[in-house]
Amino acid sequence: MTAPASRRKGKSAAETGPEAHDLASRPKDFLTKGEVRALLAAAKDGRHGARDHLLLTMIFQHALRAIEACRLRVDQVDLEAARVWVDRVKGGQSTHQPLTGNEVRMIRAYLRERKFDTPWLFAGERGDQLSRHAVQYIVRQAATRAKLSALPRVKMRMGGSPSLMMIAALLIQIVARYLIL
Repeated sequence: MTAPASRRKGKSAAETGPEAHDLASRPKDFLTKGEVRALLAAAKDGRHGARDHLLLTMIFQHALRAIEACRLRVDQVDLEAARVWVDRVKGGQSTHQPLTGNEVRMIRAYLRERKFDTPWLFAGERGDQLSRHAVQYIVRQAATRAKLSALPRVKMRMGGSPSLMMIAALLIQIVARYLIL
């Protein structure tokens, strides 16, 4: 049986014609290091500055999706060992990830100033779990304060790639823990 004459096999005209996306002409769909720094600095100026700054820092440092950040619980964070259990969604591999010294200090300061006891690391004003929509709102507000134009919707998850200094710091922590054990 053959395909009807009205159906074509192969690429459509939009994929092969002048309308096709050239990788060099695509709009930027990531944040530069400077934009990430500006976004993090602007997060501190919000109503819940410590929480928002920590939230965005952990999203970028650990490549968290909004829902993964919302589901983080206090018992998944081990401040003594400087690591966090990240429960991935969408088929990702859940793992322990090392926390930087700066993250440990921010988590301790945030937990000290919280006014309620809740299992969620990032909680709303009433102590309930943040929703992914709340995280998106926090990011949009920080972007507005940082005067960033448009934020990439999906690619913001990693912000390009982690800096070499961050990778080096994590490797040093891992090697140091291995030598101590």
